[in-house]
Amino acid sequence: MEGSSLTADMLADLEPPHEVRLSPSAKHAVYTLRSDWNRPKGNWVSSLWIVKIGNRHSARQLTPGESNDSWPQFSPDGSSIAFLSNRASEGVTGVWLLDLGSGDVIPLTPTGQGKSVYKFAWSRDGKYIAYLSADETSEEQRARYERKDDPIVYGQDWEYARLRTIEVATKKVNTVVSSNFHVYDFAFSPDSKSLAYATAKTPESASAETNGTSLAVVPLEDRSVVNLSHFPGQINDLCWISSGLWWRGIYDSKTILSSKTVYNLSLDTKEWSRHAFGENNCASTWALPPGLQQASDSTIVAEVQHGLADQLHALPEGTLLHDELREIRGFDAVFKDGNVVLTVVKSSGSSPNELYSIVNGETVQLSNHGEDIAKLEIATAEPFYAKAQDGTELDGVLVTPKNYKRTQAMANRRRRSWWAVSENFLWF
Repeated sequence: MEGSSLTADMLADLEPPHEVRLSPSAKHAVYTLRSDWNRPKGNWVSSLWIVKIGNRHSARQLTPGESNDSWPQFSPDGSSIAFLSNRASEGVTGVWLLDLGSGDVIPLTPTGQGKSVYKFAWSRDGKYIAYLSADETSEEQRARYERKDDPIVYGQDWEYARLRTIEVATKKVNTVVSSNFHVYDFAFSPDSKSLAYATAKTPESASAETNGTSLAVVPLEDRSVVNLSHFPGQINDLCWISSGLWWRGIYDSKTILSSKTVYNLSLDTKEWSRHAFGENNCASTWALPPGLQQASDSTIVAEVQHGLADQLHALPEGTLLHDELREIRGFDAVFKDGNVVLTVVKSSGSSPNELYSIVNGETVQLSNHGEDIAKLEIATAEPFYAKAQDGTELDGVLVTPKNYKRTQAMANRRRRSWWAVSENFLWF
């Protein structure tokens, strides 16, 4: 750093928190630390960090950052952390387990596999981890490739994602759902005995948006699939709590430019309905999913963009938990002993994204990875409100750099009533 100036290298080297998850006790949180811009040696690398809730600047590194460790989740008893990593084979991601007592890290999925795991979740009882991955390349496919008889024929070799489980104690892998459709989301039942899952017609990225999503439930014991319903679009963040299945989806299925709403499906009637949001706000997130998190066996928390604010709401009740003119880049929530514990990744016009805890109204900054940039105080940001000539109400965020010059101020205006532009660091 030269003097007190912000440099391109400082921005490229910045590693903010991502993918935060609270422990079951709500006393700790784990997250991924990685750059949004810089890839050393051409490959993404990231590390896992742990913080103590309520303790300022308590971040401690768990993994060395030599591979791409991501999406950490505490085990239900809080003794270990499962995460995705490519540490066994570059380009192939599997599920790994970190023992918090010993520090030992072991693979759970087979290390010789050629297909990556791209989503996983613990069962509530801690006996299983469910995950999604495609089938391994067949001998016939390998033979065709070796003799260069491998023309690309549309639909011939779809890599459908299969729903599988690992018995954590034995590492035994079972394929639970393997029909010729693409499983892209799932959730364990509260009693850990069944899995709900969402499927698209093909693995193509727009398949669910174009053809809709089928929802079904499969018991782990006899695997007798129960078809539930069809949803006319893609679903996000499937959750299963005592009141049924919940997810985020598009509000108006006739246009992809619609806001997002939260849906609920009754397992008794097999019917889904809009529950909340979408008319004058949006159940969406600028960050990677999830925008819904399970906070207890009966409660989920949704991130909502409302005006210039990012909010967190508890459902089904609809209780407002957090409301701030700051962009949320990640969050988690746990309802414990009558208290709500929140962790939020957020930034300001001058400070990069950091992890905060919010308990009983007290906000504490837990991480401090962007300290060198934050202390420069490079800009301020404030909301503004106006009315157009046709009477339309407008609002936005005015960002003013340090050592202000008239031509350097930048205004970010909302373009739709449900699309929020909250204060954040990434405008720089």
